[in-house]
Amino acid sequence: MMQCSRCGTVFNHQLGCCPNCNARYTYWQQLAATQAYQQQTAANQTQPQPRTATNYGYAKPQPAAKRTPRPGERKFGLGGAIFSVIFAALAILVVNVLAVLAEAMLELLTPALESGEINAESILSALSVDVMVAIAILAVGILFGIIGLALGIKSIKRFKQRKKAGYAKPIATLVLGIYGTVSAVSAIFANAAWIALFVLLLVI
Repeated sequence: MMQCSRCGTVFNHQLGCCPNCNARYTYWQQLAATQAYQQQTAANQTQPQPRTATNYGYAKPQPAAKRTPRPGERKFGLGGAIFSVIFAALAILVVNVLAVLAEAMLELLTPALESGEINAESILSALSVDVMVAIAILAVGILFGIIGLALGIKSIKRFKQRKKAGYAKPIATLVLGIYGTVSAVSAIFANAAWIALFVLLLVI
């Protein structure tokens, strides 16, 4: 703990800035202020306390005044959570687009396959380059999913840090972070499944 030299607020030195006046401190300033606060606290504890109704149990101490959140404090980390959802959506979009293209190509080739004009082996050999391109696109989709997953997890951690530090809870950051994380995981598995399918077609 340390005491702000500007406004006198006592706060956790690990925050690096005063939650009341937003004054910032370097590591050495935090260390010096923390030592000074500890020495002052120890000195106060050694001094005899005055006899009052409070410390003799006749009256309960009044609770500290509730801290008023600063403007924009509830939106802390919201940008990262939004980008988490965006990257997860891009990863899902890659899967959906390739699925639609694969279904359309299958519908076009089905009559020729049924009539015997072409066979599956000739199709795979003719489309080997296209399959490789599809695998590369799916790999990009997995990359989008990993970025969305990392940003979503980071947003959830930011919410926990702000809650632990006593700041206003950024609920929107938490909700979007969870949504982005779940969507990114689903997109990664979907892209990986399509890659496994295309690799199996190339091997066969």
